Amino acid sequence: PESIAKAQAELGSEVLVLRADSASIDAQKELAQAVQTHYGQPDVAFLNAGVSVWLPIEEWTEEMFDRSFDINVKGPYFLIQALLPVFANPASVVLNTSVSA
Repeated sequence: PESIAKAQAELGSEVLVLRADSASIDAQKELAQAVQTHYGQPDVAFLNAGVSVWLPIEEWTEEMFDRSFDINVKGPYFLIQALLPVFANPASVVLNTSVSA
């Protein structure tokens, strides 16, 4: 929180700080609405949410798999879906991923 406040103070009012649950489709819709309210029609989105389970695959539980899939796959998918009506045309999406996640 302190580093976010510091960055916002340095970068000014153009910075929009939001916290959302990447696994929640409703949260993705709320995030898209907040982006539209603050920026109008953005022409780019940089998506960078992800988790990893640091266990051998044979030790993963269904719960671990579901959480990882929800955050790493469903989250970005449904955020892009929620942003489609908000985006300028044309617009771009940058998905930051990891081989670990």
